[in-house]
Amino acid sequence: MYQHVVDGILNNSEPNRNLIIFNFATQAPVDGNVTYTPSNTFVFIPIYLDENGNPFEGILEGNYNVSSDNEFRFTEITETYLEGIFSGTFYLSTDSSQTVSITDGEFKVPRITPDEDDYQMGR
Repeated sequence: MYQHVVDGILNNSEPNRNLIIFNFATQAPVDGNVTYTPSNTFVFIPIYLDENGNPFEGILEGNYNVSSDNEFRFTEITETYLEGIFSGTFYLSTDSSQTVSITDGEFKVPRITPDEDDYQMGR
C-alpha cells in the first residue's frame, strides 16, 4: 500500500490560509491517468482552509463519510513537482451545514520523496 499526501498553500507567509491537503492511500504509486476519488482509494481525506483560515473537510462531521463528489487528478508528474486539478464539496469542521464547493481547483507543488530511512521507527 502507498500512502500519499499532497498539500499546497497559496502564500507561504500565511500557513493557516488558502491551503489544500489530499491524504490518500492506494495500491500503486501515483498515476497521471487516474482520477482519485473515495471509491478508488483506501483512505481519502481532503482538507481545505479558506482565505480566513476556516477549516473545511471533504468528510461529513463525525461519521467519516467522504463527500462522493470529491476528486482530484494529476495532470503532470515529474521528478520535481506534481501538478493537477481538484473539485468537491467541503464541510466546515465545526458546522457541517456550512459548505464550500470548489469546481476548478488547481495545484502545482514540489515533489518530495522521503528517504527509506524516514520510514524507520522513531523518526
